[in-house]
Amino acid sequence: DYLYPSDIEHFLYTDGAQFNYGYKDGYFDGLVSKVLKIDKEKLGELVTIILSAKELAAKALSEIEKENYSVVDEYTKDSSGKLIFGNAGRKQYKMNDASLEQTNEALYTQFYSWFSGWEL
Repeated sequence: DYLYPSDIEHFLYTDGAQFNYGYKDGYFDGLVSKVLKIDKEKLGELVTIILSAKELAAKALSEIEKENYSVVDEYTKDSSGKLIFGNAGRKQYKMNDASLEQTNEALYTQFYSWFSGWEL
């Protein structure tokens, strides 16, 4: 669930480490091409969602490269909400631009709404 800045840099800049997370050149364009080959008319909304994800990825990567993120300590609590003794916590890195997470959630909602229409 958590990536440290050094992990992000590794995945971004180390050849072979990317695993197609959406920032490799041509990743989104390749998805669009595959979708359009299947059915341009019926899958047009999916193409729109993919292109929106491409824009979000570009913005998020730009923010990461500018180091526009904050570090917060996350502590583990027991079932009553008390901090567990001896827990020094762990660092969690959060993007400073809250609109990135909001846009991501909106895209997930849009995708699942589209997808659920195909399931019914």
